Amino acid sequence: MTWVTWRQSRTEIFIFAAAIAAVALFLIWTGLDLRSQYDSLGIGSCLTSVGTGETSESCSQALQSFNDHVNSVRNLATWLVFFPLLAGVLMAAPVIIDLEQGTYRFAWTQGVTRHRWLATKIALGAAILTAVSVAMMAVWQWWAKPFVTANSDVFGTNRFESIVFDSRLVLISYAIFAFALCLAVGTVFRRSIAAFGVSLVGFIAVRVLIENRLRLHYLAPRKYIGSPIETLPASATNNAWHIDSYPSDQYGHALSWNNAAVQQCFGMKATLAKGASEVLPAPSDIDAAVAAQRQCFIDHNIYMTTVYQPASRFWIFQGIESAIFLGMAAILLGISFYWVMRRIAR
Repeated sequence: MTWVTWRQSRTEIFIFAAAIAAVALFLIWTGLDLRSQYDSLGIGSCLTSVGTGETSESCSQALQSFNDHVNSVRNLATWLVFFPLLAGVLMAAPVIIDLEQGTYRFAWTQGVTRHRWLATKIALGAAILTAVSVAMMAVWQWWAKPFVTANSDVFGTNRFESIVFDSRLVLISYAIFAFALCLAVGTVFRRSIAAFGVSLVGFIAVRVLIENRLRLHYLAPRKYIGSPIETLPASATNNAWHIDSYPSDQYGHALSWNNAAVQQCFGMKATLAKGASEVLPAPSDIDAAVAAQRQCFIDHNIYMTTVYQPASRFWIFQGIESAIFLGMAAILLGISFYWVMRRIAR
């Protein structure tokens, strides 16, 4: 049965391998380019100076230039979100085509039970998807390393951003879910075009819903309430997912940005003017302005509440989301087994 399954699936597997090779070549080509830019602009040295608080103007420009270059290829890399869908559909295609053309009857009349027939095809597909997803995770993380290193330290990129989050453990669960979704739809309708179309719409809809609506609520976000002019704690800045910031009282109750006191305190500036030209204020004037603004916040009981998910929850979120997609995949595979066992006649 395993050999027959391989013979029936080899065309799709070869197409899958060609697609994976194309994606890998793209990642390697652009990854080498990112590393070349990283080295030529001296980003490593600049990150060291950022850590000591001695960033020069040239370093700031180099870091911004590198970030702009990353964004030029990053938009192309966002298409990798469809990799799990492509992988899942290609692995489910042989089963769906088998059902559509009725060739499954031959296997069932040769002493192969329905259960073994479907279980073997699912096991082969899941094994290939897992192996390829692990390999893609390694390549994708290698590709993103310069971007993540520079942006985490300088631009405050959070670890929950799609380009980072989607390339870790959840990548496997995405591919298994796409496989199970396409297989379930194809088993019920026994039409390959319908299965592929429904899978495309369903996969995108579920991914968007979970990423934009549910992921935020896996765990209750943390809140930090402090002075608007104070530096946030490391847990709220280092690779954290910044959700919201708003003026509040000391208990975190939101204040409107249209509040007169809020506008007054946040509108205070430390600038000096001489005639028609503006000049930089002296350090003593800056200190005085900061002190005045701080006192304004104290007098009007104004704080700043920051809502965030700390970076320490990254792997917890990975586990939760993987469990969600694998759970949905298990239900869909259960539907496939039920339909094959109970609803499809020889």
